[in-house]
Amino acid sequence: MSVDNPIRTEEAFAEAFRHAEKVLKRFERIGGKALDTAINQLRYASRHYLEAQEAKDEAMRDEAMRKALSHCRRAEYDAIDASIAVIGSNIVDFDSRYLESSIVAIIPNYADSYAKATIILSKLSEEDSPRDVKATELSAYGAELDALVDIWIDIASKRPLVEKLDFEKRFEMRTASRRHIQNTLLSILAIAVAIALAIIFS
Repeated sequence: MSVDNPIRTEEAFAEAFRHAEKVLKRFERIGGKALDTAINQLRYASRHYLEAQEAKDEAMRDEAMRKALSHCRRAEYDAIDASIAVIGSNIVDFDSRYLESSIVAIIPNYADSYAKATIILSKLSEEDSPRDVKATELSAYGAELDALVDIWIDIASKRPLVEKLDFEKRFEMRTASRRHIQNTLLSILAIAVAIALAIIFS
């Protein structure tokens, strides 16, 4: 990168930094530590930017600005990669953790949401990594991930209700199972008593 125009280079960095922040903000709703790596990339970008301002010659400034811009880009990539991985894992865990009847009772459109999420995850996993996607294509890539985030946020917001209902259903199932076992044992005992009495008084 040539730094013939320092002002333009700084404008490029400011734009890249703001865009990376916007991407991180888009995905911060998924919570957890998924974006820690991306956040660290922005920290590195800031550090290199400061190094560029303190550089003693053009070559050092050039290299520092190149690194700063690179870290901004990586922050964006890492945010997308992490979001795909975390949401995919969360959806699989949710789907396997609760009874289907519990989920559908709280989220009537769950089957459609799950199908859409599966399609998006499959498509994203088949495509190149965000690191291989051109800048002009990242917006479309992010649009699909936006849809995935919205699906997960909707599911996650109703998870407490699903969990409560699932606990109640499983408790009822265990209770019904115990009752069935008890009734079966009582029936067997009654038959045994009847046979024993028949033998005694025969």
